[in-house]
Amino acid sequence: MLRKPFVPLAALMSALLLLTSAGAAGYAEEAAPGTSQVNAFRAVTAVQAAKAMSPGWNLGNTLDAYPDEGSWNNPPAEETIFEDIRAAGFRSVRIPVTWDSKIGSAPDYIIDPARLDRVEEVVDWALERGLYTVLNVHHDNGNWVTKMAVDPVTGLYVDDYNRNMDKLEKVWKQIAGRFKDKSEKLLFEVLNEPNNGEWEPKIEAPTDPDYPEARHHLTPEELNAMNHRMLKAIRTSGGSNASRIVVIGAEMDNSEKAVAHLEVPDDPYLMATFHYYTPYPFISNSWGHTAWGTPEDKAELTRYFKPVYDTFVRKGIPVLLGEFGTFVDPEAYAKSYYFNAVVRASYKYGFVPMYWDNGLDNYDRKARVWRDEAAKDVIVRAALGEINSFIGMRDAYFPQGKEPGDLVLPLELGGNELTGIYHGYYRLVEGRDYVMNEERTEMTLYGGFIAKLLPAQGEAGAKETLRFRFSEGADQPLNLIRFAQPVLQDTKLTIPAGALKENLKIPVQYNGTKLATARMVDAATGRPVKDEWAQGYVNRGDFVMDAEHVILSKEILNGRPPGSETKIILEFWPKGTTAEITVSAKAVKPEPGYQRKVTVLPRTAPKVDRPLTIEGTIVSLNGASVYKGVIDVEIHDAEGNKVEQRIYNEKTLKPDEPLTVSFTWKPQKRGKYIVKFSYFTTNWKENLFWDDAARIIEVQ
Repeated sequence: MLRKPFVPLAALMSALLLLTSAGAAGYAEEAAPGTSQVNAFRAVTAVQAAKAMSPGWNLGNTLDAYPDEGSWNNPPAEETIFEDIRAAGFRSVRIPVTWDSKIGSAPDYIIDPARLDRVEEVVDWALERGLYTVLNVHHDNGNWVTKMAVDPVTGLYVDDYNRNMDKLEKVWKQIAGRFKDKSEKLLFEVLNEPNNGEWEPKIEAPTDPDYPEARHHLTPEELNAMNHRMLKAIRTSGGSNASRIVVIGAEMDNSEKAVAHLEVPDDPYLMATFHYYTPYPFISNSWGHTAWGTPEDKAELTRYFKPVYDTFVRKGIPVLLGEFGTFVDPEAYAKSYYFNAVVRASYKYGFVPMYWDNGLDNYDRKARVWRDEAAKDVIVRAALGEINSFIGMRDAYFPQGKEPGDLVLPLELGGNELTGIYHGYYRLVEGRDYVMNEERTEMTLYGGFIAKLLPAQGEAGAKETLRFRFSEGADQPLNLIRFAQPVLQDTKLTIPAGALKENLKIPVQYNGTKLATARMVDAATGRPVKDEWAQGYVNRGDFVMDAEHVILSKEILNGRPPGSETKIILEFWPKGTTAEITVSAKAVKPEPGYQRKVTVLPRTAPKVDRPLTIEGTIVSLNGASVYKGVIDVEIHDAEGNKVEQRIYNEKTLKPDEPLTVSFTWKPQKRGKYIVKFSYFTTNWKENLFWDDAARIIEVQ
């Protein structure tokens, strides 16, 4: 186990300089872009770099996708991405890379040169724009770095830690060697979210070693040893890597694990890291959690962040908040409010926050636009230490056919002044279009003004946007939306119980509404059928929406027994708008199946010119029956030549009765032979199964 290092006074003073130079543990201004060239290195400490890196952005689901860069939801990265990221106000990027499928076999584990060339091209695009760039080893973690293998003889797990560490070290030597002369703005991150097995099944002896359940096994001691070993490999790889900044984390990049276990060697060019996806029900929009911002929510944020500050930043060790964000599109106002809190806390405690964006979350890399520009601006402004103001909502809904009434908005100015409200180029007039209370904590938009933008009889779904500007921080949009009851094409559905192969897509006319949450209850009893603790609210992965459909996952529907009726209650924005779907699960007859087996007798080693009995057996599954089918048994040599074939016509298979054929075969030569076994309906019309390697025979 590595000893915990003594942190020298110089490092502590450097940290204090970081905390005081920008005020309240904030960040100093960065030098102008372009002062550091791609291949020019000027050593900076981790403390100095941290002051210039905030905020950061992740190029998610791109080079970390596997097996190839374009395998997931994004096309290959283009140079324009980094132009847009820099222009948006981000000062660093994290480029996750999964190397797995591009690594050769033992003992050298050579990385495909084309992969290194491509990663270098993308890294150079970022560096050319003056962006600090974090390059890592990403999904290799779960794919091989922390995995245990299974002994094919005993069926027990084998501790592959040493083998995997040898491989990781050789991979890092190649990465470090390729990038050793890059700018000081290139940082190396040893391993993304090192897995300690907390969420993996603890199976000690799989029943079938050919199909092992993976188990991850990094202990805190092993993880610290890994960080130390990879750091040494990087530091001794030549070029500028002796002074390059390296990022290390604890188990799962979890903040509490980092505080408890992460040991940071005495090195001025090291950063600690953690990720923050808390509270999960909110960031994933699951189990009915659509809001964030209570005093308890904010206290939870402090509870996770302050110990990291006390353990690392106060002792001179900068901290990279390598990932934070939301997914599956939670409510827009709550999302921005949450982002502001996370980044403001990062600013307070001296962390570098890096927004996780997988290409679906916000930045549209094809269209080169931000899907939620306000959320992006909140992150950027908060990271620079500015106070963002909020107006209490993002979307305000007005029913079709009814004249809009006054809209009361809570204000959270945070010490700022409201400098204007705009509809396009028109600036609203206080006293005529709106009024604020004396404490400036509440605003009322007059219904008469709203009616000019949204006449009562207009089309459902119409939207007009107001933009609120403040003396500091990001602008805040307010969407005024006319809505009507959403209309589902189908509200009563019948499905085969347990037999859905695809998600259920229900056409819907949203009429200005937006799907928020979903509940599942038994239609007869009203009791929750899933996640009873959440009052039947389901995970957002179980229900999604696109522009024309509500989509229910096959997994939750296939869990309902035959004969049951399930009521799915869809809740929309605005609150109080609901629609219901009743799904009846009908019993279905199981698909027919066929179990087959080929045996060779005697079981002793076969020899040339010794007769063998080849026996093939078929057993009916799920009541399958076949009238006068055809059995085909073939024997092929290692070169693929057919040396024997037996065909059996009019072989009827009855439920629960084995069907067996056998014949004697005398091999003429030594070598390997393959028995192929198949069954067809009458006159070879339909192939019911074909086993291309039912048995292997090694003739001595």
